[in-house]
Amino acid sequence: MVESKLTSGGRTTVPKSVRAKLNLRPGDRIRYEMDEDGVRLIPLKPVRRLYGILEYSGVEKTLEDMERGIIKGATTE
Repeated sequence: MVESKLTSGGRTTVPKSVRAKLNLRPGDRIRYEMDEDGVRLIPLKPVRRLYGILEYSGVEKTLEDMERGIIKGATTE
């Protein structure tokens, strides 16, 4: 079990083990979801952290190639 202390100003430090588990970095935002069982911390990842998450090793596609693929996919059953 992991604990932290609440200050009189309502602040607490997210323990290092929790930050590591949630992959939290300075400046990240956290959402608090509350239900009848307690509170859940949900890390909100900035869009910039998503860069490069999807790898593609094929031939680069142009915007026109992508548009043709979208049209083809929309018209193919």
